[in-house]
Amino acid sequence: MSAADVFFDTNVLLYLVSGDTAKANRAEELLVDGGVISVQVLNEFASVATRRYGVEIAKIREILSAIRTVCSVKPLEVVTHELGSNSPNDTDIPYMTA
Repeated sequence: MSAADVFFDTNVLLYLVSGDTAKANRAEELLVDGGVISVQVLNEFASVATRRYGVEIAKIREILSAIRTVCSVKPLEVVTHELGSNSPNDTDIPYMTA
């Protein structure tokens, strides 16, 4: 499976701002190769990053811009759901967050 076929959910993006260096580094390693995310993932990331982690909106915009540069952003449709649920678990990130 190519990197372009990997679907990332919100938790992978949240690892970038979580304060857990190991998870943040692993998320960066995965994201740099690209993949697929949905518009819902972008929205959820912005919401949780501001409320839970206190990330300022300027930083969120910067992160989202970088993510949109390397990942293909898809609208939320049934095929997007299927892509996310069919991604193989070949990483050390649990299925529910891969």
